[in-house]
Amino acid sequence: MPHVFKDGTIGSSNFRLVNKKGTLTNKNQDYNIIKARIDEILYVDDEMNPTKDTNNPQVIYNCTIIGGFDAGKKVTNVVDMSYMGGPYSGSERVREPMIEKDFSGRTEKTPPNTHGEIVLLVRLYGAPGGYVIIGALKHPKFSKAAKKADGQRLYWEYNGFTFEINRDGALTATFGGGPKDADGEPTDEEAAGSKIVFSKNGSIDLIDKEGSGIKIDAENKKVELIAGTGGMEISSGANWNIQVSGNASIQADGNVELNGSMVALGGGGVGVARIGSVVMGTDGEGRPITAWVDTGGSSLKVTAAG
Repeated sequence: MPHVFKDGTIGSSNFRLVNKKGTLTNKNQDYNIIKARIDEILYVDDEMNPTKDTNNPQVIYNCTIIGGFDAGKKVTNVVDMSYMGGPYSGSERVREPMIEKDFSGRTEKTPPNTHGEIVLLVRLYGAPGGYVIIGALKHPKFSKAAKKADGQRLYWEYNGFTFEINRDGALTATFGGGPKDADGEPTDEEAAGSKIVFSKNGSIDLIDKEGSGIKIDAENKKVELIAGTGGMEISSGANWNIQVSGNASIQADGNVELNGSMVALGGGGVGVARIGSVVMGTDGEGRPITAWVDTGGSSLKVTAAG
């Protein structure tokens, strides 16, 4: 219900009205949007979760109100909104609580000195309890903020993993080494750095922090496989075919080995293969021959060995 002032003016019930002594006079204060901090998560298998073993189990949060008349007040059994609410089109994101074993700022009533995600709560129909998270506010400890040069973009970070679509529509997803601690350090800094990049020209890169990976160059119409010191392995559970419209070459600083029950060089027709100065193939009647290439003179000379 709206709040009606003495002069007949109708005001929103979201207003929190006080008298000269600072006493709250608006009886519909439960309709207000409340800013709170996530303190604790109760998963669906937690004995303290009131939705456990019901037909609609969901993650529950315990929070502390930050700022306003109720600053410091604890709020329990809070549920989160869902981006989608269909039986086969739902979503779930577990929000960020206070960092375990970190008690710095737990009693603070303002955001800058505390950890824990800052969320916005409402009470459905102003009923007692029944708090629902409808959104979140940027935490002061989260330093990422767009400048004019960044333009229109999308950026999010979760458990150290970052995802960004820049002003040109290019996408970069980066593995950050896992969740961060109270000091902002990732779980495994040495593992951080792998990326998936969709460039604005349509190219795709899948690379690790050392530069190994796959690069699909849409502009130059080529694909590049890059392996680091660990080498490269290609496995197939069935046939493996390589077809090249132009020339093909294999270069190695060490040995090149071909192993199989049968190694055929030359394919159909009269097959000829050169290995160093030795040429092997078949004659016109299909009989095998071996030849040596004489490169001592100005012209190439092949002498059949029979």
